[in-house]
Amino acid sequence: HPPGRKKAPTAAMHARDAQCYLLMGARTFQQFMRNVLAAVLVYMPEEISAQRGQMLSAVAAGYLLTQVPGGAVADKIGAKNVVTVALLGSCLACMGMPYAYAQGGVEYVWYTL
Repeated sequence: HPPGRKKAPTAAMHARDAQCYLLMGARTFQQFMRNVLAAVLVYMPEEISAQRGQMLSAVAAGYLLTQVPGGAVADKIGAKNVVTVALLGSCLACMGMPYAYAQGGVEYVWYTL
């Protein structure tokens, strides 16, 4: 096509745009949940009060222990696959937290972290 003329969008371009928006939304929500954890610890029940510091450090330890292995796996199977699995796992853990607390209390919540 002549220079200066834009290419017409294709179905693949629209799918790619949708994937980018979904990934951006999921990543933004995940970052928000991580940032808000310190603020909501104030409102958590008293039975958790002794474990507040452990919860905050569990998030930091999770980042520390998954950065290098995640990068190595991404080199082997591709970053898109690693990000997809990581976001799916994070999503399931976030959705499972209330259920875990209802079933077994604070001890079960640790399994979702």
